[in-house]
Amino acid sequence: MKANGEKENLNQHRRTNLERLDEIRHRQNRLSTATRRRNEESPSGIHGKTQVDCFEIHSIELVLVALILCISAWIWAYPWNMISVILTAILLAITVIGIVHRYVKRREQSKLLKNPFETQFYIPKAIEHKVDYYSQDDNIHMENKLTLTSNSEHDVMIRSRARLDVTLLEVQYGCMDYMKGVDYLKAMPEPLYYANPWVKKGLKREIHPEESEEHYVDTANTYHIVCSGRVRPKGGDLLHGLRIKTKEKGTYTFGVVYIMPDGEARNDLTIKVV
Repeated sequence: MKANGEKENLNQHRRTNLERLDEIRHRQNRLSTATRRRNEESPSGIHGKTQVDCFEIHSIELVLVALILCISAWIWAYPWNMISVILTAILLAITVIGIVHRYVKRREQSKLLKNPFETQFYIPKAIEHKVDYYSQDDNIHMENKLTLTSNSEHDVMIRSRARLDVTLLEVQYGCMDYMKGVDYLKAMPEPLYYANPWVKKGLKREIHPEESEEHYVDTANTYHIVCSGRVRPKGGDLLHGLRIKTKEKGTYTFGVVYIMPDGEARNDLTIKVV
């Protein structure tokens, strides 16, 4: 009888964890839906030159094309001199080149919006901050993969370099493969709190989620930092540090998600726990 009771408790525990994962998935879906809704309700010019549709051709451009075509037809209908014909052809060519150029630029910006940041692990100089998982020297190093020891805590820094001017609502950090199940969720590295090694003294050297409205950790162990619509200029670096607790050995995907008014983008790094 006791064995059956333990089996029932175990099954109930598994169902509870699975329900928790379902809740996480629903929450992420609601976040994406809310983001799209905010984007639909926002004014079209609020995000400037970076928030545009690459396939949109402005009405003024269509008016210019129509006007040039009308002028060309009018000129060709009468025996105007060759100079007028040449000037009309040049004007038409300039208009067409301008439209094509704008289309290409919008298409490039649309691609950048799908991957607006170059994301890497940041290894500081040895004199700046000591880490125990990398052989440091007098240079800064960028890595896509870190090797950390199991059952320990480490200061991990992430650099995000903007590829264009972009507005950020929130940044999320963590091993986001919670779809792999409860066992994976329990084994993967867990972010504990924000740790900024570049602050010698001050409240922002460490920010604990229970002490800040802009920092929190969800039930999938993803660390959220609310940015409240701050604009990151092109080429600017966003440096964040986290105190991460490793658990079981394995290779884990460490995701960085950028929530923007026009949607979200994700870059993946790798943490190997040995």
